[in-house]
Amino acid sequence: MRILRNTARHLIVLGCITAVLAAQAAPGTAARHRPMVVTGDLSHRSWVKTVTENAKGKESTKRVIAGRLRFFLDGRDGGWDWRFSLSTIDNQRLTSALLCLGRDEKTPLGPAQFQITNLYGQRACGRAGGRLRLGRTQVPFLKNKSEMLWDNDIYWDGLWTELPFRPGATAAWHGGAFLVHRDLRFRGDRLFVLGALGKPHWGKVQAEWRLDHFDYHLDPAWWRGNLAPGYRTVNLYGAVDLPGQVRLTLDAARNLRAVGPERGRQGLNATLVLGRMKHDRTFQGIVQWLRVGAQVTPPAFVSYEKRLNMEGTHLTAKFRLTKHLALSADYLDWHRLDGAVPTDRRYRRWETSADLSF
Repeated sequence: MRILRNTARHLIVLGCITAVLAAQAAPGTAARHRPMVVTGDLSHRSWVKTVTENAKGKESTKRVIAGRLRFFLDGRDGGWDWRFSLSTIDNQRLTSALLCLGRDEKTPLGPAQFQITNLYGQRACGRAGGRLRLGRTQVPFLKNKSEMLWDNDIYWDGLWTELPFRPGATAAWHGGAFLVHRDLRFRGDRLFVLGALGKPHWGKVQAEWRLDHFDYHLDPAWWRGNLAPGYRTVNLYGAVDLPGQVRLTLDAARNLRAVGPERGRQGLNATLVLGRMKHDRTFQGIVQWLRVGAQVTPPAFVSYEKRLNMEGTHLTAKFRLTKHLALSADYLDWHRLDGAVPTDRRYRRWETSADLSF
């Protein structure tokens, strides 16, 4: 009964927002048309090395060559903006678009390794600038998050709406109702989102903030890796762009349904970005510090499924050769946060990549 009440509550709120947006269809949108645009990118990880120390202290090493290929089709027709994207993906987890292509592990590359990751229509509604999105979508606020709670390759199926606080406001309410899954089968697992996002600025300083409540309804018989009895996570994200190409972000989360020690319920991610790579032959450096409890988010949603019950750093160096080609190197070093939870004691990863966009 509690699940039914929560589901009804979220659907009522989302229905109100959607009704307001639908009743305020922006004038003249039906006449707009934009030809289809095809883009894509290829990421080749020529050297990936991981060293894992498991819960019993045994160390293992793996070396692979990995790659990712994605295609995007964008267009506008009848007042609707639409997007279709196809990506390589691990079809057992759906949280990684990287496929191992050689050395210690190899995935046969074929149609089964490609998946539709976006297939949605989005419409502007009302003079206030509201938006309504229907279909399959990657995380709608992809640029306003870290990978602490979700891998960037994860996608949801359902409804997403946004409604500004008032006409012309830089802040907006938003919400969504989605089906979620960890492989190619739907089992009725659901995610409801309610929150707000804003982008204030002061002179040359641009800021962003986002506050959300995520209510998961997952079948425990299938999501056996979950470490919490349930997931109702509150997430606060903030970022500021300073003069001199410096960006600071903070991502904090707490699972309201977690049990046990306080450190297992919370997650923090602080990131410093130096440089924006707007021109050829420019550098960018990224330093991340993460401290993520075991029960903050479902394990199947996070990158590598190792970003829970850990504390550590992620260092990235990038160099833009041309508009369409960049090189990067990454180093990750994570330690177990709570020894009472039987996760890996330590995880280290080194990788180099060449990223081509077209």
